[in-house]
Amino acid sequence: DAATHRKIPVGNPPSRTDFVRPQAKGEGVPATALQALQELFPAAAFSGEELAELEPFCQVLEVPAGRTIIQEGSPSDNRVYFLLQGMVTVLINDQFILRLNQRGDIVGEMSLISSAPRSATVKTEQICIFLVMHAALESLANDERYYKLRYYFSRMFNLILTEKLRRTSDRASLYEQAVQQGQAIEQRRAGLEAQLVRNLQQIRLYSHVVDGASDAIVIADPKGRVQQANASVETVFGLNAHGLEGLPVEELIA
Repeated sequence: DAATHRKIPVGNPPSRTDFVRPQAKGEGVPATALQALQELFPAAAFSGEELAELEPFCQVLEVPAGRTIIQEGSPSDNRVYFLLQGMVTVLINDQFILRLNQRGDIVGEMSLISSAPRSATVKTEQICIFLVMHAALESLANDERYYKLRYYFSRMFNLILTEKLRRTSDRASLYEQAVQQGQAIEQRRAGLEAQLVRNLQQIRLYSHVVDGASDAIVIADPKGRVQQANASVETVFGLNAHGLEGLPVEELIA
């Protein structure tokens, strides 16, 4: 019954015997728990023999949308959820923390090394398929496999933690780059504003000089048409300075 998918009730994860083979599997979903383990943990992390020893503690589950698979503050059921398909939301104190939708995303990994109460709530936003690992080993306390499996779970937790730290570091690096880019843009904007202020000051100074000059000053465009003239044009040419705009300069000096 390793290749099993089934919808589960909220807050009551079923035992392995509660599962039946699905009529149809999602595209790309591993057919068995062992195949899912092999996909999630490459040979460099766990050998095929080690994964085969872990397989009896795993199931492939389908969970409907809108279900709570982990409830904050509830006793741990020692289940770890590896997302194979779908999307889940993580909340703490009913506040949104993050959304997970990547194949291989993990929730509940503390159950690999601890039976402490759950620290967050996890809800499915859409139909999800998980590889669920049950890390409770109390029934094997007197079994020679106990310490070996406990070692496997500890290794797995270290791998998960390392990967999450790597992702966090990558995100921190991206955030730092975004901050630096933002700072560079802000510095550029401040520089442009300062340049604009200087240009306006120069324009005001130029206008003051032009308007106060006793000589007639006429500014023309490249086609020789008047764009602006100072008040002295009226004294020199006897023309209204405001009525000259657009006239050919030649008409002023003809």
